[in-house]
Amino acid sequence: GEEQLPLWKQIKKKYPDIAAYFRFIEYKFDLLLNLLIKSDNVLPLVADTYINLSAQGLALKTEQNYKVGDLVEIKLMLFPEKSQMLILAEVVKSEKQGDQFFTAFNFKYIHEEDKETIARHIHARQLDRIYATSEHYKNE
Repeated sequence: GEEQLPLWKQIKKKYPDIAAYFRFIEYKFDLLLNLLIKSDNVLPLVADTYINLSAQGLALKTEQNYKVGDLVEIKLMLFPEKSQMLILAEVVKSEKQGDQFFTAFNFKYIHEEDKETIARHIHARQLDRIYATSEHYKNE
């Protein structure tokens, strides 16, 4: 992740002490995220919530009415990979739909590795759909 960022390379070269401090803070943050993710005693075996996912954010139906601008901690597990991530997101839309709310979030803080995992997940699901569609037409 970090080696691909030109700005990060410049900071490491010009300010090695600051770069080391940032790496330390990121390490501590990762430890905290892992503790938070692992603090849930029961992890789902199958996906229990349908979401509309992109590399920039997600949308789903919620029971709670969030206000636009709210910051929300999202614990996300992708299936079937069971990849887990903790993301800080901002509410950008919340509309009442029956007894629920359609809520959209933009990711504000997400690890680069998690972004890449989401991109691979989306790509794999698109390939699954293409394959399923081509199989459907083959069998007609």
